[in-house]
Amino acid sequence: MLIANVPHPLEPRPDYTCTPLEVQAWRARPTTPGDPARDATSEGNRAFLGFSQGGAKSHDEATGEL
Repeated sequence: MLIANVPHPLEPRPDYTCTPLEVQAWRARPTTPGDPARDATSEGNRAFLGFSQGGAKSHDEATGEL
């Protein structure tokens, strides 16, 4: 997971305004082909394909933790 709390490139304000950020995460079953979250858009499908083909690793895969 990557979280970036930065202004949008089209934000018109001249100064960077940082606001609080709350993050919640939980474990869930893997998203597999046919899952609506994966197949809802072509962009999302490509993102999942890159992940499943070794383009990125989950925290568990990277650390060996379960």
